[in-house]
Amino acid sequence: MANDIAPQNPIFISTWSRPKRVAFLVNPDSTNVSEINQIIRYCVGCWGGRFNGIFPTTGTEIPEQWWKAMVVLDPDIVFSFFPLEEKLIWKINRHILPARIFDITPKDRDQLSQRNLLSTYDIGAIDVQPLPRFVWVTRGWSQDPFFLYIKDFWEDTPDLTFVLRNFGTLSPVVSMDAAFRDLPYETLESKNIMPKAVLEKVISRVYSRTITPIDLCAMFANFPAPLEYQPFTRGFHLVVGDSPHDAMYAWNRGLTSESGQGRTWFWLPSSLAETSEIIRLLGEWIRFAFWGHNYDHIGRVISYSLETDQLKSIAEGIKEAAHFYFESIRLNPEQFPFPNAHPGGRGIREPRHVEQIPLSESKGLVRFPSPPFVADAHPNFGWMVDLEIQYHPERYGYTNIRPSWNLPKHLGIAEKFFDPYRQCRVVTGGLLSAAIASTEPSIGIRIPSDLTVVWTYLEKHHSNRHSRRTKGPPVRFRSLRVSDKGKYLQGLIQLFGNLFSCGHFFEDPFWRNTLLFMAGRPTDDFSTRKNRVHQALGDFFAGNASPVTVEGSRLDELADFMARRLLFRDPPPQVLTKEQLRSRFGQLRGEALKAGQDTDYRQARTNFDEYKDREFE
Repeated sequence: MANDIAPQNPIFISTWSRPKRVAFLVNPDSTNVSEINQIIRYCVGCWGGRFNGIFPTTGTEIPEQWWKAMVVLDPDIVFSFFPLEEKLIWKINRHILPARIFDITPKDRDQLSQRNLLSTYDIGAIDVQPLPRFVWVTRGWSQDPFFLYIKDFWEDTPDLTFVLRNFGTLSPVVSMDAAFRDLPYETLESKNIMPKAVLEKVISRVYSRTITPIDLCAMFANFPAPLEYQPFTRGFHLVVGDSPHDAMYAWNRGLTSESGQGRTWFWLPSSLAETSEIIRLLGEWIRFAFWGHNYDHIGRVISYSLETDQLKSIAEGIKEAAHFYFESIRLNPEQFPFPNAHPGGRGIREPRHVEQIPLSESKGLVRFPSPPFVADAHPNFGWMVDLEIQYHPERYGYTNIRPSWNLPKHLGIAEKFFDPYRQCRVVTGGLLSAAIASTEPSIGIRIPSDLTVVWTYLEKHHSNRHSRRTKGPPVRFRSLRVSDKGKYLQGLIQLFGNLFSCGHFFEDPFWRNTLLFMAGRPTDDFSTRKNRVHQALGDFFAGNASPVTVEGSRLDELADFMARRLLFRDPPPQVLTKEQLRSRFGQLRGEALKAGQDTDYRQARTNFDEYKDREFE
């Protein structure tokens, strides 16, 4: 068992700021347009919201392919619009371990209006208001950006749903109006705009760098892990249909889109799917908005709700309008093709902030890089900071190894490293992540002892549910401490400075044999004890050769004789001088070479002076 004393030496910590990742869960059988639009409104309005995901659930399970995408997303918060069973919550914590889990119950629906089921304060992600001005200030020399400020009016009409899901809308509040002030922009009132009109508007500006609200929420953010190549996810995806699965696929398409290809998806309601004018305008827009390479210049018309013949008809129409091939694909509700995460693609990304942190009583303050566009601070909104914390540098003082804490996904472990009541978690890859408010200049950390981490792993009295409704499991362990033998081993390791040096020493055949001899435990120790037993038995039967049986009268006599003769005591420790060590080295080397053991080792070390120079001086 490792030392129970937490390190006091300065440690190196790497930090990286990123947006909060959220996985929204809905029940396809009970959800509605308003509920899904509420999720999309929230995502469009916050930094990195384009990389949030929407997934189907029954409350007891999530379909396998959708579950795979959710695990790769590795969300910091799971927000369910449907009550979740304990079995599913256990599975989420076992594979994802979000910092918080929110689930809306029927009681919550009675207390809250349909429009207020999703509270921005529960998630606490910063919004996109500072982004337009920052994009303008940091614009390049080639092309100035132009912003389309599409105002929402909080109604879920078919026309507004079309605009919201394809281009995004922003809340028409004073602070949002101020975000576009003095910038090149145009305001569109979604209450009065038709799908045909908004398509004509964006087509009229295809030769400029036009930024819509749905583009803002994807800026300066990345998907948590690079994905492996999968042919199905390439190209442009036109999602057609009005079912919840159609809406979820269209939104989640942003998770699989490759950067640098422009827009790779579009959602079309079934009422507009065969409108020739809409198809013509959409094809014209795709030609300019989609920048796929030649091998990716393919389109797919995808639906969960439309029939195959209807999809083929739509694919033919959009193929003629967009001037490249489209195929039609109908998916089942359980299907959601999603590529695997690229192995080794996670971890702290660049640009990272690296700092040496002094510790006092195992505590320290860590500064972290803030997103460059953040101007106004708010105590209830912020982002996540991933931390790579150096692990016990004092144990690796004589090596070139600098390991970091690599932790399992288990409730309560991350909380041991931070101040109380902070949202934190262990992300995929074993690093720590903590929620930061935009008013905080630094974050307090605590480095727990190894025993504390192990004890936390054994106990199960932690919860990440926003409102815990179940009683925790009974306590399985009352205490945890290092055993006496563990302390002996601990003291031995400390004699050599660290575990690496100790292991290196005991792997040496000469020193291993010598130390066993000095401790009274040579390699033939078992044979010696066996010979003593043989000798004692011979002496016993020399006086009386009659047999001993289990039921016989001589059994007690034999047991008494053996107990008196075989008093095994640890032999006194041996003390060897340098000259004795030199002599022993030559003796062991000769025996090993004669027996053909450790030949390469013995031939490389021909005299004891090497050991004297290396081990004693």
